[in-house]
Amino acid sequence: MVEKHIGYRPDTDTDTDTDTDTDTDTDRDYDYWYRFFSARFHLISEEIFDLPIYTDDEIESITRIAICSKENFLMLSQEQQQISFDRYYNTRVLLNEHAKYQSIALWTMRAK
Repeated sequence: MVEKHIGYRPDTDTDTDTDTDTDTDTDRDYDYWYRFFSARFHLISEEIFDLPIYTDDEIESITRIAICSKENFLMLSQEQQQISFDRYYNTRVLLNEHAKYQSIALWTMRAK
């Protein structure tokens, strides 16, 4: 659907990019998206937001809220629940670390 409406389709073969010192289409950074959308849209306004950073306790609470009361989770054995919780929690910790170096650009655009 996304490809149909805005012409974006993620690369399926990322192994061909072995030069990490140059910008390529696989570097989905701010400049990449600006060039991509500027081909079809005029930028009207922009706001940049930092991503929230959470403490480990907050991540644990977010994880419990997100999965621990779900019916599918409760049907698992205690061991499976712990494995699921740990995987989700560790993923959130990693994403939280990435959030320290990322932001969100909110663009208002008009079709050309």
